[in-house]
Amino acid sequence: MKQIDYDVEQYQHYARGRALSERQLRIWISGFADRLPRRRMPVPSGGADYALMFLSWHHVQDKPRAVCELARVIRPGGRMLLRSQFSDHMPRLWWLEYFPRGHEVDGSMYQALDEVIDIFEPAGWRVAGFGTITELSSGTRSERLERLRLRTYSTFAYFAPDELEVGFRHLEQAVAADPDTPVPDVPATMLTLERC
Repeated sequence: MKQIDYDVEQYQHYARGRALSERQLRIWISGFADRLPRRRMPVPSGGADYALMFLSWHHVQDKPRAVCELARVIRPGGRMLLRSQFSDHMPRLWWLEYFPRGHEVDGSMYQALDEVIDIFEPAGWRVAGFGTITELSSGTRSERLERLRLRTYSTFAYFAPDELEVGFRHLEQAVAADPDTPVPDVPATMLTLERC
């Protein structure tokens, strides 16, 4: 997989391009809270009750080492919430339809669910759950196009310049035909792991 240098370009617009609305933020906080124990102990020195990785797993270079470190800091019975994409459970993002190889490129950035589980289990983790949280849409396709132009999704770094040009041209034409169409909701996958 290609190494992306986020300090060169994407950081400049990341917060604006990937910001969640208040409504989306509340959905995620609720989704996380539903997967954690109701009673939470203060974090002891060198320990934690749970950890959250939100769309960052695919950026981890040494995954086995990271899993061992997570096992070290999370107490037995603690939880790991892994909000990630999985190559065999990819959402069909509407805007990727307009880019050559859009869904193929997007899926190639991620591991299959079983591959991720196979990294966690030997380090003392078991699957406590897997499912989706519906990420509610925010705004219109026209508004989303403006955010997509900032190119804050890692997927854009994997397209050749001509693919980007063609994709954005097709996307702009589609959005211009119906700019006020609401952005569709997206099912977002989350793997919940428990420390044995």
